[in-house]
Amino acid sequence: MAELCDPSGGGGSSPSPPRAPLSPQDLSQELKAFLTGSDPALGTPLCPPDHARCALRLLRRLPVARHAVLQHLAGIFDAHVCSHLRLRSELPSSSGPSSLLLPSPAPSALSEVIHEAQRLLLSFIKAKPKAWAPPLAAWAVELLGQLSSKYSGRHGARGLNELLQLWMQCEATRTLMDIYAQCLAALIASCPDACVDALLDTSVQHSPHFDWVVAHIGGSFPDTIISRVLSCGLKDFCAHGDAATAGGDKRVPKLASVVGILGHLASRHGASIKRELLRMFHDGLAPGQHKATVPFLLQLALMSPPLLGTVAAELVDSLKPPVLNQLHQRFSPLPRDELDATVALLVRLICQTAAGAYRTLQFLLDTAMPASVITLPGLALHDGVREACDRLVAALLLQLQKLVHNRGAPALGDASPRPVPIKRELLRMFHDGLAPGQHKATVLFLLQLALMSPPLLGTVAAELVDSLKPPVLNQLHQRFSPLPRDELDATVALLVRLICQTAAGAYRTLQFLLDTAMPASVITPPGLALHDGVREACDRLVAALLLQLQKLVHNRGAPALGDA
Repeated sequence: MAELCDPSGGGGSSPSPPRAPLSPQDLSQELKAFLTGSDPALGTPLCPPDHARCALRLLRRLPVARHAVLQHLAGIFDAHVCSHLRLRSELPSSSGPSSLLLPSPAPSALSEVIHEAQRLLLSFIKAKPKAWAPPLAAWAVELLGQLSSKYSGRHGARGLNELLQLWMQCEATRTLMDIYAQCLAALIASCPDACVDALLDTSVQHSPHFDWVVAHIGGSFPDTIISRVLSCGLKDFCAHGDAATAGGDKRVPKLASVVGILGHLASRHGASIKRELLRMFHDGLAPGQHKATVPFLLQLALMSPPLLGTVAAELVDSLKPPVLNQLHQRFSPLPRDELDATVALLVRLICQTAAGAYRTLQFLLDTAMPASVITLPGLALHDGVREACDRLVAALLLQLQKLVHNRGAPALGDASPRPVPIKRELLRMFHDGLAPGQHKATVLFLLQLALMSPPLLGTVAAELVDSLKPPVLNQLHQRFSPLPRDELDATVALLVRLICQTAAGAYRTLQFLLDTAMPASVITPPGLALHDGVREACDRLVAALLLQLQKLVHNRGAPALGDA
């Protein structure tokens, strides 16, 4: 009976796939040895390696004991990690990444058991992947998370690269990583979601100590991890939608984990992430797809501005009439409160966008334009699409006005007021709109924005006037001179209204008009010469401004009795 607990098992130390079944009596003795941790014949305690081998033999002959055996093996892996870190701490201290490198240790009893466990578990995965890969993947990755968190304060490694180097040198954690990778590889063509979901759940519990695992697995299976992480994140988002609406926060950690994993992979696999996000967006609009796909992607973008920046420009470019009409069909049946929440979310995203803000604003401008003014080629847009973009522009304008108004004066000790990120994009939109081939309504659109939002006008007026050098002024002349007389008159009237309601930038604006309207024989700006039409336009604008100011003064009249 003692051979049941013999390390060699009577036939070598390497476990093998299931052999001929034992008799009920022998199996009972095997089980008793595992549960008591002692030799059933001699009654002596088993040392940890022998006890672990007893567990492996039991697993090979009685697979239903899997949970108990894996729990026992977790203690063996834990002991090996502890031994590895203790050996590392006993070495002479040194600085730099080389201090993480340990000499190859002599094979220990625990190392041999870990190798045996690896061979047995991989044989199960190879024989029956659908039965064994999901639970073994969950066990391996959860144990990696527990060990990473438990020993996070004992290794002294700093940064992701040092953590990877440290843990991949440890036999126990390297073996767990290999077991998980083999599980994922076995299911990658059929149903990898179980493996990826376990990765997500562990990342939620053990980040940031678990980030090195995510980085390694993501680097080994980038396309699979990216697509399945997004898929599992969407399923979790949908499953906990009601809880989140009721005030729960169960889906927030999972979403944060999705954002964190994609963030780790972005530096090397940004193109794959962008491609998968765009595919997920367009597939989510197809009939029969889950309606939460677009809200899920919007929430991801809100939680990760860098993720939004990588995809914003191409996403806007892909919003052709068929896609916009699909979006309208998807969102138009929603209740009013959900539509309002979606508009508010979109406004927040646009306000925090930097690289893609220009294309986004230009898209809104083009799409909100009435069909009688401009008609996009191809399939006609639904009127609801234009109305939605118009509503979005109005909400965006209101939000920008709030941002500007709420900035207030800088606090004592502040070097400068906090800038509004989109101001830079408005200035760029103005200058890009003058380039050949750009939409002719861009400048008029920006003038209307300024008229509707005096605070927004105040923040941009000074820098805009300073940027009006001769090349820009000549471009403006080329853009506006072919317009009919009535449109030119309307533009001059609009500019006069803007100047009259300008406060902070009024001095610079008036000085600019006076300098530019000056005949060339009196003053000539350095550099490129101004077109005569520019001087005539500024002269006309000054005259119209004086007339408007005269009307304003005349219409005030005498103060009423009691007026201050």
